Amino acid sequence: MWQDDSVLDKFVCEHCIDDPFLKTSIKESGKVKSCTYCGRQAKGIGIEFLASEVNEKFKKYFEPGEWIPSPRTVDDSEDDDAPYYTQEGEAATFRIREIVDADETIADDILEILKRKARDEQGDSFYEQMGYTLKEFHSVDSKALWETFCYWVKHRERFFSEESKIMLDELFADFTEFSTNDGSKLIRRITEKDGLKIFRARESRRPIDRLRIILSPQEEMKYPPSLIATAGRLNPSGISVFYAALDRDACVAELRPPVGSAVISSEYRITRPMMILDLTALSKMHRLISYFDPEYEKKRDHLEFLRSFESEISKPILPDEVEIEYIPTQVFASYLQYAFSSPIQGIIYSSTQAGRDHKNIVVFKLKDSGPIRESLHAEALPLTSEYWSLDLATKEPNSRLSITFKDRADYVKFNDRTREPPVIDENTGLCMVSDSLRVRRITAGRGKDKDCQIELRPPYPFLDFGRRFKTN
Repeated sequence: MWQDDSVLDKFVCEHCIDDPFLKTSIKESGKVKSCTYCGRQAKGIGIEFLASEVNEKFKKYFEPGEWIPSPRTVDDSEDDDAPYYTQEGEAATFRIREIVDADETIADDILEILKRKARDEQGDSFYEQMGYTLKEFHSVDSKALWETFCYWVKHRERFFSEESKIMLDELFADFTEFSTNDGSKLIRRITEKDGLKIFRARESRRPIDRLRIILSPQEEMKYPPSLIATAGRLNPSGISVFYAALDRDACVAELRPPVGSAVISSEYRITRPMMILDLTALSKMHRLISYFDPEYEKKRDHLEFLRSFESEISKPILPDEVEIEYIPTQVFASYLQYAFSSPIQGIIYSSTQAGRDHKNIVVFKLKDSGPIRESLHAEALPLTSEYWSLDLATKEPNSRLSITFKDRADYVKFNDRTREPPVIDENTGLCMVSDSLRVRRITAGRGKDKDCQIELRPPYPFLDFGRRFKTN
């Protein structure tokens, strides 16, 4: 017998326990008695019985943390060369409070009972550790359901499939219930005041194409016309969307431009509120699940699947497999635009080419934008005479791409045109930022390429550049 059995006689009531499932169980089967911890007469259970319930959950879902090398914090009398280790995880009292959702006094008493019983009955030291971590949990059921969905849409029914919708509902319909560890929502409303910067890029291999983009940036940099829109990670062929990134380096890297080419990028801002799903936040997703919930393992399985799901969206796909392997994520994107009361207009996901620290974004067309106005062919360049282009893209610190016109009328016309206020795209609600166009020469020294500003120059009548600078 223990020397001090007073702890075993303690009684805890329903009001001192905040876990919803445990509280309900106490209400249904507890006895009315004076609570040791709050003094109220209420339904409750003995602390010894509660400790046995906690012991089952603790050993099922937690394990002692690993010992890892750490910086020394011992005095100089110790051998400085001797390794110093700390144990990963949280203390047992913290974990018990996490399980029962009660104050520290109750957790301390439960731990004292568990330690004594472990020593007396088994002689083990499970509760004598410094840190405990949640046991690794791999999603099985939700992962299998996603794989079933992928097979179904790729090889069985691609369109108007009720089975596909049922599977997607089970996997993603509760997106709105989740938040990250810092309280941020996965789906959030973004406005112009948030200052979100969006960058889009286009590759240009010929000087004439480069000039066409520079002189008609709002037409050339927007999403492609639907008739020529190719399939992408989040859109099927024929449905045009706006692929971009949240920094210039990412939007350039995603194009995978060859050495010797040039990439033109521009910045955009949002002009009206839009609902954005941030898939990069999935790994930090948090959801309180009671350890006493009969569906704990099912909910935990679902949570672990969602935490790893973003890798399904951003994983690399070989070019010859794009047509079939993009289908599941295309259907997923379409589902998101219709599955929620507030339609999702954009998805943020990690960059495949630039790395997980960089983020891509895809913006869908607004459903209330009316008839879509888009031209199949870009506007021709109505130059009255030959133009000249001189690249100064390698000079630092004032690197520029300078375009010199042979005819002053062309210079005046296009100089005025490039200074016109940007127009808001009715289909996406995006607007190009003035003076944000940049050109980047792609060299063998990847990562060292710099963005160049663009300068239009009037003709120099006293100079003859010669045919070597002609762009067409």
